[in-house]
Amino acid sequence: MVSISNLENIDTIKEYYLKNKTELLKVLKPLDDTIGDHFSQEPVERRIDKAAEQQSIWGFNYVLRGGFKSTQSD
Repeated sequence: MVSISNLENIDTIKEYYLKNKTELLKVLKPLDDTIGDHFSQEPVERRIDKAAEQQSIWGFNYVLRGGFKSTQSD
């Protein structure tokens, strides 16, 4: 059995997402309209970098999808 750490997992996911950022953006936009390519939006690359600073996969995904603001209901 081979085991890799959370940080290795996060690095692997980060690399994949950066290579496939167009497809990732299609998934993230419906969850968080503050991410995108327009002037007032946060670039997907920056969000991926922020997410990769987390210590767990859960934290990575939480930040990637917009954090607390994306969990608030209308």
